[in-house]
Amino acid sequence: MKRRIAAFLLLGLLTYGVGLVARFPAARALALTHPSGVDAAGVSGSIWHGTAMRVALRRDMPLTDVHWDVEAWHLLAGRLAADLHFKLAGTNVRGHFARAPGGALAVDDTTVRGPVAGLAALAPGSILALAGQLRARIDRARIEDGWPRSVQGRFEWTDARVTAPLGLDLGTVHGRMEPGDDGAQRLELKAEGGQLGVSGEIRLQASGEYRVDLRLVPAPDAPDGLGDTLSLFARRSGDGAFVVRRSGRLANLGNR
Repeated sequence: MKRRIAAFLLLGLLTYGVGLVARFPAARALALTHPSGVDAAGVSGSIWHGTAMRVALRRDMPLTDVHWDVEAWHLLAGRLAADLHFKLAGTNVRGHFARAPGGALAVDDTTVRGPVAGLAALAPGSILALAGQLRARIDRARIEDGWPRSVQGRFEWTDARVTAPLGLDLGTVHGRMEPGDDGAQRLELKAEGGQLGVSGEIRLQASGEYRVDLRLVPAPDAPDGLGDTLSLFARRSGDGAFVVRRSGRLANLGNR
């Protein structure tokens, strides 16, 4: 009988404690904890359910219009999990995110919709200016040290265009991402209906080793000089197509 009473008392205390935490203002929690590397503004709501006008983990990649809904029961397993909705470079992202004790980030049932221009500008060292609309779905992904280790998903880039350094209409670009049999991350690409047809795949190993195997076919209405530009990095085949076959290793992939 005493054990049963003690168990009820413990359950009551836990319920009371969870209730207090659930109602604790998120803005006050940030002010008290000062989490390293987090810059947030316009925070409202509670720790479990709240919003923020802006959250930046990196200065060059701020999230805006952030909404979160934390799943408290994951904390029992030492995981922080939440349904998130935010904007990144003008693109809407909505999905489920969970961070394990070791630091790996799991992403599930996530959609990305919006203009591709802002996302393209975030790519380090990018020299291309892109336009069009992106629709993507990530069924599942695991990210470690800022890099994808396992991604299962697909995307569609409509009204796809390269606007600089040359103008090029790509029509619609389809992509499918999945882990390969050899453990590599595999990205299958296909562009059709534009001035340059694209088909093939890109493979990226967790070690940073990559392989590009693409076939590029200029359309009759392709811009003048496109063939000369493609010849700088692709081999012209006998049927007028250009073939890109390259392999190498991305520096410091595993240490980022």
